[in-house]
Amino acid sequence: MNRHQHDSLVVRDFTTVEDACSWYEAHFEQPSEAKAPSTALLRIDPAQTSPSALSSIGIIGVSYPATRDFLCRIAEATGDHGRYLVHTRDFYSCYGRAQAAGDWRSVGRYVRDSAEELATAGAEILCMPANTTHKAEAIEPLMKHLPVNTVFISMIEAVVDSAIQKDCRKVAILGTEFTMQSSFYPDAFAARGKGAEAILPARCEDIQAISNAIFTRMLKNVWMEEDALMCNAVMERMANEQQADSVALACTELPMLYANTGVASLLPAIDTTQALTLAVAEACMAT
Repeated sequence: MNRHQHDSLVVRDFTTVEDACSWYEAHFEQPSEAKAPSTALLRIDPAQTSPSALSSIGIIGVSYPATRDFLCRIAEATGDHGRYLVHTRDFYSCYGRAQAAGDWRSVGRYVRDSAEELATAGAEILCMPANTTHKAEAIEPLMKHLPVNTVFISMIEAVVDSAIQKDCRKVAILGTEFTMQSSFYPDAFAARGKGAEAILPARCEDIQAISNAIFTRMLKNVWMEEDALMCNAVMERMANEQQADSVALACTELPMLYANTGVASLLPAIDTTQALTLAVAEACMAT
């Protein structure tokens, strides 16, 4: 493992996903100015001795738990034969602070700058395992100036495609308050949903309860059965009051909540992280 540093960006090379995840956890799970760089580029190449036939995957890391989860999933989906690049920041001082302030211009700049760093490092396929940062104001700067020789796989489009494949009709959208109060999921379903429709929670108290659990616990790797049961109660209300027949776990921490607590989702669930994993793996193997 080699270490290089320029400006505030720390660059590290790994030969295994496990080593990369261990370093990532140590530096980003519990942010600390004393030990954690503000930004990092992880280059993971399990097949260093022989060039990979798969496209290089560039991951725009937003939150630590979701980025780590996606990295493990995509490595497994591609048989650990790809080249994986992760550009990540301390969530709380960057994305979290900007989102809380309504500063989506800064969020968009973080996303675009990460994509450019990944493209410079050799990424051919770009993706972002985070729902909220697909909000229009955050994603448009990247889509208008996509780095040359790269493609971007949208998590939102992957989720819509998954809903179609599962024959869902009214899909409850659960996530952060920014996701549940924005139109990007309803707009995506309207554009390509083929009869499937995104349903946002109607009750303000439900939106606040789920979002609070995400920001105060799940983003800190704290998984509570009470939070899973609370999400199920929201699903039940949405099924009874808004005719939801399925749910998109539209915060990447929500699938992890159910996996870590052993609670089953009340409605048939679309795991948004898995939807993106399958779409990226398919694109990676097709190029």
